[in-house]
Amino acid sequence: MPWRKISEGLAALLLGAASVALLIFAGALFLGLLAVTLIAAAGLFLAAPEASRKTIEVLIGRIDTWVAAMKGIVEEAGALLTGLLGAKAQQETAAPQGEQTPGENAAPAAEEPLPSETPSDTAPQNGEQTQKASN
Repeated sequence: MPWRKISEGLAALLLGAASVALLIFAGALFLGLLAVTLIAAAGLFLAAPEASRKTIEVLIGRIDTWVAAMKGIVEEAGALLTGLLGAKAQQETAAPQGEQTPGENAAPAAEEPLPSETPSDTAPQNGEQTQKASN
């Protein structure tokens, strides 16, 4: 049955060529749409430069706000994860080997709040970060 192996190899080759062709087509389509968008944006800028500048400034401000919000979310998630991992490591080192740890069907002991749960008076809020970044 050598024909079966040959036909399977040929089918795999054709499928690979079709997938590469599809990727090239998608890339060309993306570049074409990008070119049309840039031409349209240039036309709008030439037709109304003041309105275009104002729109671009508004978009940049919104993007800066979004980036600052994302940065805050990532920092909070990092602090939460660090606090959880630190608390778990402290529990594992503090618990004797023969005793049951709080994660094994036992009532959890009263813990101190995690660093991410306690508000800091010195830490700036998201709005303050955005205002400082825009100045």
